Amino acid sequence: MKYYNEISRSISILRYPLALLVVIIHYDVASRNFDGFIDSHYSLDYFFLLCLKQFCKLSVSTFFFISGYLFFVNLSNKFNKNEYISKIFRRTKNLLVPYLFWNTVAIAIILLQGTYQSEATPIHDFIRIYIGKTTYTTVNILGNAIQLITPINGPLWFMRDLFVLSILSPVIWLLSRKNNYYYLILLFFLSIFGPFYLHFIRYSPILFYSLGAFIAINDIDIISIYRSHRNLLLLNFVFWFCISFVVGGEFVKLLFILSFVIIVFGFVEDYNVFLVPLLRLSRYSLVIYCSHIIIALPVANKIASHLFFPLNLLSVLIITTFISIIIFHCLKPINKYFKVV
Repeated sequence: MKYYNEISRSISILRYPLALLVVIIHYDVASRNFDGFIDSHYSLDYFFLLCLKQFCKLSVSTFFFISGYLFFVNLSNKFNKNEYISKIFRRTKNLLVPYLFWNTVAIAIILLQGTYQSEATPIHDFIRIYIGKTTYTTVNILGNAIQLITPINGPLWFMRDLFVLSILSPVIWLLSRKNNYYYLILLFFLSIFGPFYLHFIRYSPILFYSLGAFIAINDIDIISIYRSHRNLLLLNFVFWFCISFVVGGEFVKLLFILSFVIIVFGFVEDYNVFLVPLLRLSRYSLVIYCSHIIIALPVANKIASHLFFPLNLLSVLIITTFISIIIFHCLKPINKYFKVV
């Protein structure tokens, strides 16, 4: 795979900005000041943040795509039992261990604050903390319920689902071989209509993980595709991004995110000369993702609360990064034995 180095560099550059996009998703709009008003829908600043948050929705889906790609890259014809066991061992070390660690940190902080409400039994407490509990429910176009089930450290649902998808990787590999893209079309429509509900993993994460896997397994050069159709693909992305404000719904959202995933690696590679400094910060992306909601973001929000937008948002991102760097270096001794950052 001659273009693997290009994609790998693009992925490394993207890790930090994608982690910051997740932070922005959890940035509290209602508590920010917009031109002196709280949550003013008539403010230009508010509209800008609304657009930014809409853009940020693609961050986690892109992480799923990257994870599917990296799991299967260079495995198109040699995904055997030994390779599977090796991959699962690495995913246990890189996903499951930090998942358990950061959920334990979250429950420790909540217990110290005295705000945890115990469940009916210790088993229910364990499930709530480490597996998940419904945090909100929406309905799809057919009126079927779509639930987001999160552990005590909310954003870590991504790592839980990613580990489950890694376990199911033999199925994804078999479905993806020989350019069999029909199951991707099926997943696309299941993500929109969802006639039956999966208790843990929603369809859209499976779709983006499988898309990354499909591209890796079938050795598709998405950077060359981007460079051959750059203007059309960029126009397509802008179109669906604008439409997502007017129409909304899962269908438009999926097309908006899919169009981004196809162009982002080629775009980053074309401008990597300007983006290479982000490589230094990519090592902190995991700790930013795992700690921001329980440590960094609450502290940053308090420090920057007196500032007006966009200075408050910029300050929150800088402070969150700074706190995450400190946490990373404080936990480095533990990292020698268990990967937690």
